[in-house]
Amino acid sequence: MRLAGNGTMTALGLLRADKRVWVVGNASGSRRPADHAAAMDRLSRAGATVVSHEMVLFEWLADCRHPRFREVLALLKSAG
Repeated sequence: MRLAGNGTMTALGLLRADKRVWVVGNASGSRRPADHAAAMDRLSRAGATVVSHEMVLFEWLADCRHPRFREVLALLKSAG
């Protein structure tokens, strides 16, 4: 599930409904960095798992034997 709009409130609602929630922290934003940090901390303390886009990609690939592993690795390295 992809959250749009006020993702923090949506994620908190899902947590209240006893759903497991993962938030891609570096794919989420706010107008001010301090607000983003506060939202990620709030979600984490409420039970959400905060991850990075890189973590998600490597989990989808499972291991280095995946046929697209080198392609994804090169893409990540080129993005910095």
